[in-house]
Amino acid sequence: MGKNREITIAVHGIGYEEFASLKWRQFLRGFSLAVAVLVLAVLIASFRGQAQVPMAGSLVLVLLVAAVLAVYRSSIRRIYRQSGLSNMELTYQFDRDGWTVRRGGEQVRVLWSKTWRVRRDSRSLMLYPNRKSVNLVPLKCMTEEQMTQVLRWVRGEK
Repeated sequence: MGKNREITIAVHGIGYEEFASLKWRQFLRGFSLAVAVLVLAVLIASFRGQAQVPMAGSLVLVLLVAAVLAVYRSSIRRIYRQSGLSNMELTYQFDRDGWTVRRGGEQVRVLWSKTWRVRRDSRSLMLYPNRKSVNLVPLKCMTEEQMTQVLRWVRGEK
């Protein structure tokens, strides 16, 4: 088919960098909210004169946050190794109506109107068929022209 009718992208494994970038973004979204609520509660208590945070207590909180980040980082590596993403063979097909992903004999078709979200970062295009799932298309597998056309289709342009 013509280049404006259909784009096919072959993905030969999803790299750790793409996977980790997504997982960190998801984690930091929730984690930063929790830290912000904690800081706000401490500030309110301090302004009311109900709490004074000693320097040792602040240091313990900083170390606790660092420990949580280190544990999460190691869990990302473990999850990536166990998932088999590095060897996964996928084929994405994009057209003006939606996108299809194939893996082996399985195939899933999602219309743009039913796609919950589409995001792009420096490493990948993220397609969310729903709130909980995400499909990663590494940008190294796509040309800039292909990306531009896919984003036009996402916006409903021809």
